[in-house]
Amino acid sequence: MNKSLTRIFAILVMVVCISFSTLTYAETLDFDEVYLGGMPIGIKIDSEGLIITGKSEVVTEKGTMIPCQDIDLYPGDILVAIDDIKVKSIFDVQNVLNSSGKVVKISVLRRGEVVEYQIIPVIDSLNGQKRLGLSIREDVSGIGTVTYVRKDGRYGALGHTISDESGIATMLTQGSIYKASILSVVKGRGGKAGELQGIFCSSSEPIGTVDKNTNFGIFGDTNLVKFKLPTVILGSKEDVCEGKAYIYSTVYGDLPRRYEIEIQKVNEQITPKEKSMIIKIVDQDLLRLTNGIVQGMSGSPIVQNGKLIGAVTHVFLSDSTRGYGIFIDWMINN
Repeated sequence: MNKSLTRIFAILVMVVCISFSTLTYAETLDFDEVYLGGMPIGIKIDSEGLIITGKSEVVTEKGTMIPCQDIDLYPGDILVAIDDIKVKSIFDVQNVLNSSGKVVKISVLRRGEVVEYQIIPVIDSLNGQKRLGLSIREDVSGIGTVTYVRKDGRYGALGHTISDESGIATMLTQGSIYKASILSVVKGRGGKAGELQGIFCSSSEPIGTVDKNTNFGIFGDTNLVKFKLPTVILGSKEDVCEGKAYIYSTVYGDLPRRYEIEIQKVNEQITPKEKSMIIKIVDQDLLRLTNGIVQGMSGSPIVQNGKLIGAVTHVFLSDSTRGYGIFIDWMINN
């Protein structure tokens, strides 16, 4: 190869290398930067049927009875069918029972398996309707906080699993999120967690889906990217250190504010685990409003040295100014 060809080849190699470096930087830039959360959302998680929350008494002409008293039904079980007819609402249950015989077969989903039981419904003397003696609900809903939104529209929120009243979350994996507004705060005190009290309308157009419900938060796709959210550099557990940091949270309305915290302890975690760090609220404005961390603040992003490094997850009941946070590492790839 002569000197001219060698020089041309070298220039071509340089151009290719520069182009590749530029392309690689552009491709990783979106992942290194995400939209910052802190805004409240209404969360509605659907089940594959009706969630059993317990057994209930029925007032009959023969006295108070619990038809399912001797049947092994547990809070968190999912009632999926009666007499092989699928039920998705309380209205469905009543329709099937009204046209049923003396004995009905119920199908219950428990830890991925369907079990069946026979029950003799009784007549409720108050309204003449047949009853199984079960307390049931159609879905699980509540208020939480968005942690981040990736530029591909994928979001993470809460930083912990969402479950029903029994703590069971196994079958609660599909749902929707909605715009929400915080109206008031119940302050945490005396060993009892406080709470953000807000509203959302589940009959309105959802702003996103829920397709994952894990120990590290709920995840799905959202159109929140169109609301011109601020961006933040994505950090990692290696960036976290004890000392000053900030959380972004909403305690009134629908716009987040920045509040100062102190990271008191950082746990070494090689694999995904909960309770990555211990944090303390030191911001006097937030302490005045909430006494510290309250329910509904879960998912509030934690920013340290300009980087998103985690999210608020739990409060200490013994000290509402302190609680746990989770590393962003365990949330971002869901």
